[in-house]
Amino acid sequence: MNTNDENKEYELINLEIEYPGIQGGVKWAVITDLPEELIKERYEEELKKYWPYIVLPVEQGVAFKEFHRNEHKHEMRSIRHHDALDFQDEIPFVQGYGNLVGRKSKAKLEEEGIVDHVLLKYALEQLSDKQRRRCYMYFFCDMGEEEIARIEGVSHQAVHDTLSSAVRLLREFVEG
Repeated sequence: MNTNDENKEYELINLEIEYPGIQGGVKWAVITDLPEELIKERYEEELKKYWPYIVLPVEQGVAFKEFHRNEHKHEMRSIRHHDALDFQDEIPFVQGYGNLVGRKSKAKLEEEGIVDHVLLKYALEQLSDKQRRRCYMYFFCDMGEEEIARIEGVSHQAVHDTLSSAVRLLREFVEG
């Protein structure tokens, strides 16, 4: 929800964010306890750039905020409880190995893949839950440090430090 910091008599909601794919031309909602006529009278010039908009009661704005809070809570719970080590027991033969046929047999490639898989799984088990979770999001879900920080509600530096220490530990484990 976008808040108008200059004036606390109303808040703006971008309906395209609330309702992806919204049709009909109305893209903004003004959340207020004031009657629509009074909003138009007091803030017509200020709200002109958001026209066409709809006026919704404060209760509806609270419902939007509560929905987003719950969505974020469930997203975080899902991330915290996802098993980053939940790999398949068998590594399927990956297409594209055909280009390497002259150098290594399919069986040898599969064997090396299984060894790499087991080594990676064991190395990840040595990390803390936080390190493992952030590594999973960064390396396997292709999320950036900023996105992870936003999702977890921490600073970018905290995520960067965690990932750096995790990579250092993984490197020590694999090389050592």
